[in-house]
Amino acid sequence: MMNVLNGLSMAILIALIPSALLGELTKAILPYFPSLQFILDATTIAMRLLPAIIGLAVAMQFGRSILEAGTIAIATAISLSGVAAGAANLGVVAAGFGLAIAGWQANATGTSIAHFLGSPKIQMANFVRRPIMMLPILANAAILGALAGILKIEGTPISAGFGVSGLIGPVNALHFMPGG
Repeated sequence: MMNVLNGLSMAILIALIPSALLGELTKAILPYFPSLQFILDATTIAMRLLPAIIGLAVAMQFGRSILEAGTIAIATAISLSGVAAGAANLGVVAAGFGLAIAGWQANATGTSIAHFLGSPKIQMANFVRRPIMMLPILANAAILGALAGILKIEGTPISAGFGVSGLIGPVNALHFMPGG
């Protein structure tokens, strides 16, 4: 909870403070200095990026990689929630478990354990070299995504894409279940 709150606080500082200070000041003096319109535009863009910045800041609080910080910033920016967020979580879990099981003999034990904990992104280089690897992962994720809809597994924009890591996905899914 503290990681989420700290990430939220940092995102507010990054996205809203410039808009609150510079944006309002610029609005007041814009009639006299029209050339400052770019400041107002920039602070407005920063303010509109708040959901994405929240996703990035929260992900970084949990020590996520740049790639992970980015299922999370996008999921937050588009407000991926409910069953869609649950499906995203199950997709990440499917990828992690699928890679762990499929690569158990080829990978080091630590790599397989990292996959179980929800870090399938560590295989990105292998995906680029051997795109065929993605077929079983995508099939697995599609099946679990459908199950998320059938079983009504839900999540939040922040939990979408975390999978098992930090237990964020499972805890949110349990929270939204009846009696959760």
